[in-house]
Amino acid sequence: MSRKSKTLLLVPPYCYPFSPSLGVPMLVGYLKSRGLDVEGQDLSIECQEYFLGEKFLRRIIPKHDVSSNEFISNVQNSINNLRDSKVIISKYIQSIKTINQAYNYISQYYSKFKMDIYEVILKENQANSYSIRELINDRRNNPFICFYEDMNIIEDLIKDRTIIGISICNRSQIIPGLTLAKMIKEQYPQKHVCLGGSFLSIIKESYNDWGHLFDFFDSIIVGEGEEVLNKLIRYIEDSEDFSHLENVIFRDKLNNVVANLNKNIKNRISIAIPDFTGFPLDKYFVPDKIIPYVINREKCIWSKCAFCVHDHGITNLFEKREIDQIIDDILVLKEKYRTDKFDFIIENGLSPKFMVKFSQRLIERDVGIKWRSHYRIQESVDYNTMKKAGCIALYCGVESGSQKILNKMDKGCKVSVYNEEIKKMNDAKIWVQISLIVEFPHEEPEESIKTFQFISSNKNDINSIKVNKFVLSRNSVIWKKPWLFKIKVIKNDKDDMAIDYEYKLEGNVTPIIKAEKYDVLISKLYPDKVIWGNIPGTALFAFLTRYKSSHEAKECFIQEAKN
Repeated sequence: MSRKSKTLLLVPPYCYPFSPSLGVPMLVGYLKSRGLDVEGQDLSIECQEYFLGEKFLRRIIPKHDVSSNEFISNVQNSINNLRDSKVIISKYIQSIKTINQAYNYISQYYSKFKMDIYEVILKENQANSYSIRELINDRRNNPFICFYEDMNIIEDLIKDRTIIGISICNRSQIIPGLTLAKMIKEQYPQKHVCLGGSFLSIIKESYNDWGHLFDFFDSIIVGEGEEVLNKLIRYIEDSEDFSHLENVIFRDKLNNVVANLNKNIKNRISIAIPDFTGFPLDKYFVPDKIIPYVINREKCIWSKCAFCVHDHGITNLFEKREIDQIIDDILVLKEKYRTDKFDFIIENGLSPKFMVKFSQRLIERDVGIKWRSHYRIQESVDYNTMKKAGCIALYCGVESGSQKILNKMDKGCKVSVYNEEIKKMNDAKIWVQISLIVEFPHEEPEESIKTFQFISSNKNDINSIKVNKFVLSRNSVIWKKPWLFKIKVIKNDKDDMAIDYEYKLEGNVTPIIKAEKYDVLISKLYPDKVIWGNIPGTALFAFLTRYKSSHEAKECFIQEAKN
């Protein structure tokens, strides 16, 4: 694990194990393009291997369990199955279930956590910084201390570095990320530990409440970190004062937490090709190597959905690139990492015209890739061209089959357009997955019924469905203007790191149809739900690339479900 670089950027546990996190590789690529000596490392997938390893499991599985030897062997086989390019989908699903059984044992042993293959949740007070601080110091109840110590992470990775960046992009990374920062500062107090990531950007306004956590690190970069981190590294290496840097939170010489937040930065940033060096691309829990790639980085072209917080922290600082520049990157990544499978991250929704032009150019340049993308349905496009260009699947945020609810969400879409475009996608033999947001505030039963009808009438064209319960997210339009939606936000002053909130409905309240009823209906309409409903989207994409069309995949999944 030894490295020579002065700066190291880390993805701490606990991150999505089916694909590399893209933030650190993007930063590494950018900083290297600016001449800095920097590398990245993904500790998250290593942590999963550690937790699921024989040594750790023997420590936590009850000694009286006579079947422990067989179970531990099954866990190791399951990990291998998830990475096997020839694994059948039913065995892949069973392997996830086996691994989650192992995490059930781990959750029983470390009883303050609920853990599975996807995430780590603190059962109580997960948004309270003092509870988080207490657990960071709790050797008995914090399994990440064992991971860092047993794997000798601090000594192997940190000793030759000047600056260590830790990316915290979701709640599951808070405790492992801060535990890592604390252990680094204890062993190497002279190192500069800088935190970043979308989670901390979301809660940046409440830094005074959780500022005591600065005992464990030196600074936080909020928002898009490319140029800020570039400057911070140079200032620290030259022993210069960085206190005037914009979008940095730090503790000054008087021990006060200071935030230099500026939303009006105007200098543009070029997008560099991501660098996945230090990311074990063959170790993620998918049967094929898949490269995530951001086509363009900017705010959503709609940017009005009342429930959404995607644009929070995005400042449109990045320069737009021409299609051929994007394809040049893709060809480099295809050659460097020996894969033709790409997961396109489309942050701004992109215009349908761009998608067609992009697809046409992929065909003209004979790029030869297979790809999926999240897609905002807006207007009719030539999906046959997209299919010919290698599009395997489109994951579409439909949210509701009721126009009334879509209007309340300010989704900017029409159910009639959904009906037309979904059929055209399926006719083009592209796999269509839709996502729904159910239990929206004051969603009346008749509106839910319209969503049921939408699902039923399109069952031959929609290939898979993901149902999400409505979550009131910090900084969303609903959170900022609850009176417009007749709700009252329930805030607990102790939850100083909260990003999601409970709420009460005001005025006349009608019964809401629960998400569970959607699952019952979908299971009746889709006999293959036991297949695609039990694997994450990245893995589903990997399996879909084995088939010539969505129609062929559907038939095979239905047959697999019967078996």
